[in-house]
Amino acid sequence: MMTLYNDDQLCAGALSVLADACASETDARVKLWFGTPLIMDEAGVVDPELSAASDRWCGRQGPAAARPMWEWCLEESIPPDAFLVEKASHLQHMRRERDGNVGDWSFSVRLANSGAWARYVGQTVSRYRVQAGSVTVAGRGVEDHRAFEPACELRMPPEHEAAKQRSIGTCAWSPSAMRAPASAAVAPHSMGAWPVAPLVVIALMLLTPRPLWLWALNYKS
Repeated sequence: MMTLYNDDQLCAGALSVLADACASETDARVKLWFGTPLIMDEAGVVDPELSAASDRWCGRQGPAAARPMWEWCLEESIPPDAFLVEKASHLQHMRRERDGNVGDWSFSVRLANSGAWARYVGQTVSRYRVQAGSVTVAGRGVEDHRAFEPACELRMPPEHEAAKQRSIGTCAWSPSAMRAPASAAVAPHSMGAWPVAPLVVIALMLLTPRPLWLWALNYKS
C-alpha cells in the first residue's frame, strides 16, 4: 500500500526501489519502507538546500537501516507520503480516511506502538511540491503532520523517555486548543534537564496571542 497525493511525485524507478526492498526484507518486524524526499517549488524546480535541511532535521541521512518505528517517529523521519507499508498493517492501524495525509504521523505512531520496525532505503524516492496552499513545514502555514496528542501516545523503552519529551516539546508550539496541554508537556518536571533557551523560546510561542499567529501565518514563505 502506498499513499501519494497530488502535491507529490515519485522519482523514476522509486516504486521498484521500495518494492525490491520489501521483497528482499529478511526481518519480519519491518512493516514499512521509506526513502528521502526532495522539495520542489510550484514550477517543479528542486531546492537542494531546503531538501538537505529537511533531511538533517528529520534524521534521514546515512546508509540504509532498519530501526524500530518509535525511533524514526522521534524525529519524524518517515516522510508524510511516498512510503510503502504492508497492507495488513495499514488496514489494522488506519483509523480515518485522511490517514496518510494530515493523519499520517498518527498512523506512524500507532504502527510504532504495535512493535513494528521501518527500513530507510537510503535513496531519494519522491519529490514534494510546495504550493500556495501548502500547510507543512516545507511550505506556507503550520505543520499538520506532527500533532501533540500522538506524540504523547508514542510508546518506547523507559530509558528513552527524555527523548520523547523533547519530541513532545517540538509539537507544543501550536496555538489555540493545544496550548494548555502543551504547557504541561514542557513543564520542568516532565522535561528533565532541558537547556534554558529552548524552554524560553517555547514559552514565548505558547504565550503568543492567537490573532498574532493568524496574522503571521499569512506572511510565512
